[in-house]
Amino acid sequence: SGASQIGYSYDGISWIWTTVPYSFFSITYGNGIFVGSNSLFTGYSTDGISWTVSYVRGFYEVGYGNGIFVGFWNYDIAYSTDGYNWINAINSDNIQFQKYKNYIHVFF
Repeated sequence: SGASQIGYSYDGISWIWTTVPYSFFSITYGNGIFVGSNSLFTGYSTDGISWTVSYVRGFYEVGYGNGIFVGFWNYDIAYSTDGYNWINAINSDNIQFQKYKNYIHVFF
């Protein structure tokens, strides 16, 4: 995925726009880092500007809550406690998949 514009602000009023090397479907923040994902990979950043690819697997959506990053793509869900080491948690063959997918939308 190509470069994209990201805006950031120190006060929530004045925004600064910068070009980052990746385009993301979803970005979340937790535990002191940003986690972003697209269809090809997941990356992390400590400042929201400089990004490092951490997981060669993309997610449609990422979220953070209760000390855990969660990502899902189509029929897979993975989680991470640090934002760069990911564990595949569940897939569509599991009856609980829809329950966990809904959990992401409600709580993250």
